[in-house]
Amino acid sequence: KIFYDAQGPNGNGEEWSLETGRGYVSENLGDCSFVAVDEHIQKILGFCLGSVATYEKGRELLIQMIAVHPENQRSSIGTLLYEKLVEEAKIRNCTGMRLVAKQGHYSYSWYEKIGFNQTGYVEMYKSI
Repeated sequence: KIFYDAQGPNGNGEEWSLETGRGYVSENLGDCSFVAVDEHIQKILGFCLGSVATYEKGRELLIQMIAVHPENQRSSIGTLLYEKLVEEAKIRNCTGMRLVAKQGHYSYSWYEKIGFNQTGYVEMYKSI
């Protein structure tokens, strides 16, 4: 549900449903996925999905998503999750990290702020 809350109509305003959000998370649980939990109240605050793959420059950590519940955004939860991914990438001898971000979303400027740059690749899509 946190995915839907963060990415759906009341979060980033994307067209995710609860069902498609659950599918995305279950299909993208990679070997570098983590959850931020407030243990005092037993509440999930956010999560990140990542996996290691080989690209032209070597092993890289692909960030599928960093999602934080809207009530907990701008409270460093996303940064802590990102730092955990960086730590994991170093442990796994990755040469870098990559992701896809949507221009105009808050997350896009946040990724730029923490050092991500455009690579020249463009995401492409075709409906079938």
